[in-house]
Amino acid sequence: MTGSLAELRARWSDSDRRDLVKDAVNALLAGDSLDSLPIGRHQGRFDLRASWLVSTRGVNDPTLAGRLGAVPTLRDRTIADIDFTASTARLNLDGCVMANCVLDRVGWQGWSVRRTLIEDCSFVRADLRDSHFDAGNDVQTPPGRSWEDYGARSVYRRCDFTRTRTGPYVGWGNALFDECLFADTAFSSYAGPQFRGASFTGCTFTGHYKSLEFGYPRQPTGLPEPLKAVVRNVDFRNASVEYLTFHQQPEDCRLPVI
Repeated sequence: MTGSLAELRARWSDSDRRDLVKDAVNALLAGDSLDSLPIGRHQGRFDLRASWLVSTRGVNDPTLAGRLGAVPTLRDRTIADIDFTASTARLNLDGCVMANCVLDRVGWQGWSVRRTLIEDCSFVRADLRDSHFDAGNDVQTPPGRSWEDYGARSVYRRCDFTRTRTGPYVGWGNALFDECLFADTAFSSYAGPQFRGASFTGCTFTGHYKSLEFGYPRQPTGLPEPLKAVVRNVDFRNASVEYLTFHQQPEDCRLPVI
């Protein structure tokens, strides 16, 4: 089915269709296939475009109990071949694999991703403002936390972040972005992103940016090798960047022509 955004949203307006969204979320929480549900496909993917949840009542995530506005979290699950275009039914991820999904224009503000692999996914014009791309691994940590407390980093591989909105309070943590596209990505409007612990390998940046800042201005004391930020084989040639800052030496990168 094709149609306007309003038409896609209207598909979920009656009570049976709203329950179907909840059934789909519960299946994903349980690690079950969506094949048993009457959900059509769009371009080969399960069609959850413009889906939304009225409430989380009836969602089988015990962490939601008594928490107003809480969001379901998938733990140690694989999510594949789903079209979430323009969905507002946000799903946080912890220890998951997400593959071949479309998240274009989703309204998933405050999204939380922890120790998860996301590959071959599209986030074109997605609203991910103030999300945590590698939750729990931000280096600005409470006193007394040891480096051993850090978990596995989240990895984004071959993902498209064209015009994705990230907002001023986004957390990059220790995420690895590998072979990803950043095209006119909407980072903070008043200052560019401070990626700090995030690493970029084989990525491409195009479009205009006020500022891009990679690495730590001051390397945290005792930072283990696996947590050090790397910028390697990144192509900036078609990016216009007013202030491009590397706090450690970039490796085999192609820089903008000035």
